[in-house]
Amino acid sequence: MSCRIFSLSSRWYTGDNSVIPCLARNSTKTGTVAGICPMKNSPVPGSRFAPVFRLLGLCPLALLLTELGNVAVGWHLLNPGVLSPVAAGLGHLAYASLLLAGLLLFADTNLKELRPLEKALLALGLVADYGLVLFVAQGQRTVSLFGIEALLAVSGSLFPLLALTLLVPTLFSFGRTGFGPAWVILSLALGGLVAVTLAGLSPLFPYLLLAASLLLHHLAYTRVTFLRGQPEAALDMSDQHRLQRAFAWTVASVFGQFRETGGEHHARVLAEQFNNYALAAGWRVSVVKGRVHDSLPADLSLIERGEVYAAALTLLLDMVAQEVGEKLTVQALQRAYDGLPWEEREVGAQYLFRDVKRAEALGREFRATQQEHRGLLRRMPLFATMDEAEIDLLCSRLRVEHYSPGQVIIRQGERGDRFYILKRGHVEVAQRDERGVSDVVNRLDRGDYFGELALLRDAPRNATCRATLPTEALSLSRQDFDRLVKARFALREKVDRSIARADLLRRMPLFAELDAQQIQLIAAQLQEENYEPGAVIVCQGEIGEAFYVIESGRVQVSVAQDGEERVIAERGPGEYVGEISPCCSRCRARPRSGP
Repeated sequence: MSCRIFSLSSRWYTGDNSVIPCLARNSTKTGTVAGICPMKNSPVPGSRFAPVFRLLGLCPLALLLTELGNVAVGWHLLNPGVLSPVAAGLGHLAYASLLLAGLLLFADTNLKELRPLEKALLALGLVADYGLVLFVAQGQRTVSLFGIEALLAVSGSLFPLLALTLLVPTLFSFGRTGFGPAWVILSLALGGLVAVTLAGLSPLFPYLLLAASLLLHHLAYTRVTFLRGQPEAALDMSDQHRLQRAFAWTVASVFGQFRETGGEHHARVLAEQFNNYALAAGWRVSVVKGRVHDSLPADLSLIERGEVYAAALTLLLDMVAQEVGEKLTVQALQRAYDGLPWEEREVGAQYLFRDVKRAEALGREFRATQQEHRGLLRRMPLFATMDEAEIDLLCSRLRVEHYSPGQVIIRQGERGDRFYILKRGHVEVAQRDERGVSDVVNRLDRGDYFGELALLRDAPRNATCRATLPTEALSLSRQDFDRLVKARFALREKVDRSIARADLLRRMPLFAELDAQQIQLIAAQLQEENYEPGAVIVCQGEIGEAFYVIESGRVQVSVAQDGEERVIAERGPGEYVGEISPCCSRCRARPRSGP
């Protein structure tokens, strides 16, 4: 039976080496295709909703000042005669701001596009407003029905009711979006203000609802993410198809986020305007029900296709920025970009995003990140035998994860399905013995890795890894690794072989003092050699330059004395020869005779 061993050249470990080495420009087509210039290329500051929320914020502020004034009067800090006109003015200001906010929301509503139910509710609200004016004003005989005094007298109930009426189209527009609850609570607050004013009750509950609605809007704008149905990564795809997918996903994602932020009604209007501009420009792309329809010629080159896509994306971003503001537009683009698979990002950065001004930084960031991840993988002994194509495949499936100090990344005894590479930060590795006592056995920094066995088998974790500083790690799941294996069968074999060799070295007393990273580095330097039975591996009298670890088979060690060869030892898997190569020894492979 043949014998397979690994050799490690002495030149490697006796030299200086140690065991562990301590969118760029605007689109050229925008505004020039077909002689049209639909949008300015400069960023559009502000938002259509900005003045609405300023007015909605002014209302609770004025009401809060009024209540604080009442508390001051109760504590005899203010004269009621001084507070009364101020409180009245603040109250009218609060209710007037509600009415103005409703008017701004209603200003660009197309009545022809409203559903029958919306029209009915609008009509009913207007009738209720008129009835409320009659009801309240008739109770004050001393004022004219149509005078300013009458309007001020009923402002506490009329203005919130008018704002609620004008809010009907907005409620229907946002009803099925993530912002729907915030608008519903705002409507309840307006209705509550009407009710407590007419009934003479405390307005505390409507005030709380009003504050809650503003808080929900704030949380929705700052914390809610909108990525759904992200494209699945695919390996067997042309660059043209990847560019199409990158553009289609980015447009659909930005448009979907605008729908959540601006409502269904404005999303329909924006889609119609975009399609009209695109048709006039001859781009042959359109947005229908939130999805991109692309009818560009199949023989269009990648550069030409990228220019058209960049022009269309720039137009869409300009239109979105006019509605929701520059900040939210850039955030939407960032989320869309982050949702792209690695390969689509790479092609998109080359042909699409480099010509989109708002995506200029994204392309630069991607290229820098890509280079950094490749460098980390190339320096890892676990992947030392990988070629460039395999390194790129692994990079395409890495996911960035963040951990705070004290947070456990993997826990001993739990089933592992993910492999981690430390990008930034510091991680402590602790093991628990049979008595339940945990000791720190290793400390990991940038470039170190752990959990590699999870790529190959469903085995429990043998240690607990905990971040001690703010930590950023790259992770690769076994599911993604299996997808890569389907495309390149040699990938699993290389990783399996690398892990098996490290495991073999780890069980050898000679390497007992080395940590996992040092052992893995040595394993990466091993060269596989096969010997037939009877073949000489090292010969007595030769200068030894290699160290041999036996993976399978058996080896006889003999020495020549007085003209006779005498067998002094026999070694098998997990044992080694050549560690005392300057001595006069002779190793001969022989058929395996035992386990």
